[in-house]
Amino acid sequence: MFIIIASRAKPLSLSLCLMINVPFLAADSIITDRPDATESSSVVDKGTVQLETGFLFADDSTEESLESFGSLVRIGFAEKWEARIAWSGYIDFDSKSFGGSDGIGDAAIGFKYFIQPEQGFQPMTALILHINTPIGDDAFSTDAFDPSFLVAFSHTLSETSSLGYNLGASLESSAQASVEKTTLASIDYSITYGFSVSESIGSYLEIFGSQGLSSPESPINIDGGFTYLLDDDTQFDLFAGVGINDEAPDWFIGIGFAKGCR
Repeated sequence: MFIIIASRAKPLSLSLCLMINVPFLAADSIITDRPDATESSSVVDKGTVQLETGFLFADDSTEESLESFGSLVRIGFAEKWEARIAWSGYIDFDSKSFGGSDGIGDAAIGFKYFIQPEQGFQPMTALILHINTPIGDDAFSTDAFDPSFLVAFSHTLSETSSLGYNLGASLESSAQASVEKTTLASIDYSITYGFSVSESIGSYLEIFGSQGLSSPESPINIDGGFTYLLDDDTQFDLFAGVGINDEAPDWFIGIGFAKGCR
């Protein structure tokens, strides 16, 4: 899931709702949609509730932001279906020229639908749809119910590696200097290579970003990280990355945690 931190002050924004779908994990081990930006193509089992949360710090030459407890709750409510409730977290934003602000970010609600399993060259596929819910403080809310969607794909490359990729689109409402609302459209994309380090440690390398349509910004980022599987239902993660164009943050780093209850 891609949650854009949207602010009238335009803080650093990263689409981070963050899977490593590494095939060495046991079939009944937790599979998360963090720490990378690429969403997994699997859904949680019916009757499962899974919490994924963490912290993200991003910085560039003009501003920095700390997002605390950005979270995703995934609820398996039927075969092939999961409900999703996401929250951008508590955001502390600082402009190095104009001061800063802090407050809660917007939420989003939606679902993921499992379309098909992997068969030969045919990837495992899922559809994800979200609607932004403008509950955030003024500086960190779009004040609109903006939709987004992604199609998530994944391939098993070997017993210890996999390839995942997403393609979708999003709308984001923004307040301009004239105080008139405008809605900006972007194409969102990502591709990640996940591989095992051991039976409990996974890792990934990824490129992700968005291509502005009506939006003037098209950030591109590269990141990588590690996950540690404490048990079949508990995962910790650490990740870091850099922006590779001027519209992305110079660098970012984060940690997180995921817990499933079946």
